Amino acid sequence: MKRTYDAILLLGLRLNPDGSAQEEMLLRSKKAAELWKAGVAPVIVACGGPTGGSGRTEAEVLKEELVSLGVAESAVLLCPAPKASCSLSSRRVKPESPPGFRSSEKHSRRPVSSLCT
Repeated sequence: MKRTYDAILLLGLRLNPDGSAQEEMLLRSKKAAELWKAGVAPVIVACGGPTGGSGRTEAEVLKEELVSLGVAESAVLLCPAPKASCSLSSRRVKPESPPGFRSSEKHSRRPVSSLCT
């Protein structure tokens, strides 16, 4: 039986000064699109605020890239200034805030949109 999740969390990365994505960000987008197409989750949450001085957010650039890779626009949620501060450790995302946000091993039933507003 295939394991499915509520959402795919796609973390942004500092944009280039011209507002374009760095290569690592493009690779992350490609993997997220592959997972979405495989039915791993119904939505992708694109996270990241304004960087690079272009006035664009990382989340907006991620969404554009995902749509260009065939992900339905309606399947991409923007999280341009996430409340959740995450750190990567031992290949797991360890949420520091808000309470109720959990790794894939302990699902929260809290709506994704509440984490991004």
